Amino acid sequence: MLTAADRLPSTSMPQVANLPSYDAFMNPLLHALKALGGSGTIEEIHTKVIELVGLSDEQLEIIHDPERGSQTEVEYRLAWARTYLKRYCVVDNSSRGIWALTPKGREIDQVNPQAVKRYMPAEQRKKVQVDDEKDALETVTKQLSQLLELDISQIQSEQGGLPATVRSISVFDTRQNERCFILKRQDNKAAYALYKHYLEPYNLNSPKTYGYVELDGHPFLVMEYVNHSPADWQDSVGYLKAVEWLIKKDLVTSQHLDSVRNLDCLGKMEYYGVQYWLAIFEKWYTDSPDNHHAHAVWRTVLANHHRLDEYIDELGTVGVQTVVHGDLHLSNMLFAEDESQNELFVIDWTQPHIGSVTKDLASLYDNAPATVKNELLTLYRTRIDFPQFDEIFAKAKVLRDVGYLSWMVEMLNEMQSEEIDQNELDRVVTSLCMSLE
Repeated sequence: MLTAADRLPSTSMPQVANLPSYDAFMNPLLHALKALGGSGTIEEIHTKVIELVGLSDEQLEIIHDPERGSQTEVEYRLAWARTYLKRYCVVDNSSRGIWALTPKGREIDQVNPQAVKRYMPAEQRKKVQVDDEKDALETVTKQLSQLLELDISQIQSEQGGLPATVRSISVFDTRQNERCFILKRQDNKAAYALYKHYLEPYNLNSPKTYGYVELDGHPFLVMEYVNHSPADWQDSVGYLKAVEWLIKKDLVTSQHLDSVRNLDCLGKMEYYGVQYWLAIFEKWYTDSPDNHHAHAVWRTVLANHHRLDEYIDELGTVGVQTVVHGDLHLSNMLFAEDESQNELFVIDWTQPHIGSVTKDLASLYDNAPATVKNELLTLYRTRIDFPQFDEIFAKAKVLRDVGYLSWMVEMLNEMQSEEIDQNELDRVVTSLCMSLE
């Protein structure tokens, strides 16, 4: 939804290093309200957040959109943080100009920003679908016209309105020639930098990517639509094609690792690591003390936390290193139906970072049918191998299990159990506990 109060960020806004994103302001805002005794005016809350975060004068002076007013970028991002925390039911503004913690907000010390962003009550979701549709379509038309250098006469959206997390759109020029694109919401603008500086130069089978439009306070990555077949998780041939792409990616990256390593779009994994996982598993066990899976996982990970830390360190140093996709499975691979295109395209890189080649391989291997697992591993190792491969690959599989399991458990903790396949949860719990015995 775009309203008069929710206009787009100016693309010409001055940039200051380390200015927190709106979601990074969520916990400081929560802590500010607690420090203020549970409630405060917007001015009081902002002053306390600035104190807690330690923002510089230079950061505070950035104007969000000079052409529209004097609102600062920090004020703009804090407004979005308040909006999302209100949707998440931890703050409210029942009194005019006064924001306060709700009973739920008083009970918690912090939130998971990713969970907050995913959450939206049903009545608000319905409002987003219908409110200001015309304004949103006009806005995206103007931005796409500039981005694509195209005189656009019409846009058709798959779901009838913008914005949403992912959109398939058809763009028509003045001669009614049609081009199709995917608009995908991003938390930051690292994805386009990855495309321009890594995926495109090294020909790593990414859909053509053009940059960003901004809607509802979020950047949306604009990519060429690839006409593709639905993912078939039991397709052995698809997995073999996937591992061939993985070999290509890991060979070219390892050969140019010194230059690739310095790319600004690469970094460390957020929401990853033993302490992060333990917090999720502890909540699962605390909330479900009679669940034997919850108890077994919490006990096993706690008992092996030093061991898991060592695994993480080893996968960042031992053997052949590459840029890790982070979520490599067939749903993030598009098998094109048009024979004139590359046969396979890879999408949705998840916090790409430098790490062991075994990490993406372990993810692909874990999802593959049992009948093709050995063939995948043999095919990969005919091209890429190193002396400690078996040991490092085994550790990569353990970390794959614990990371994947933490995602499933987080969904359970957030009362989104409908997204979780119980058989899959059972399988990963068994695999992890057996591996760490």
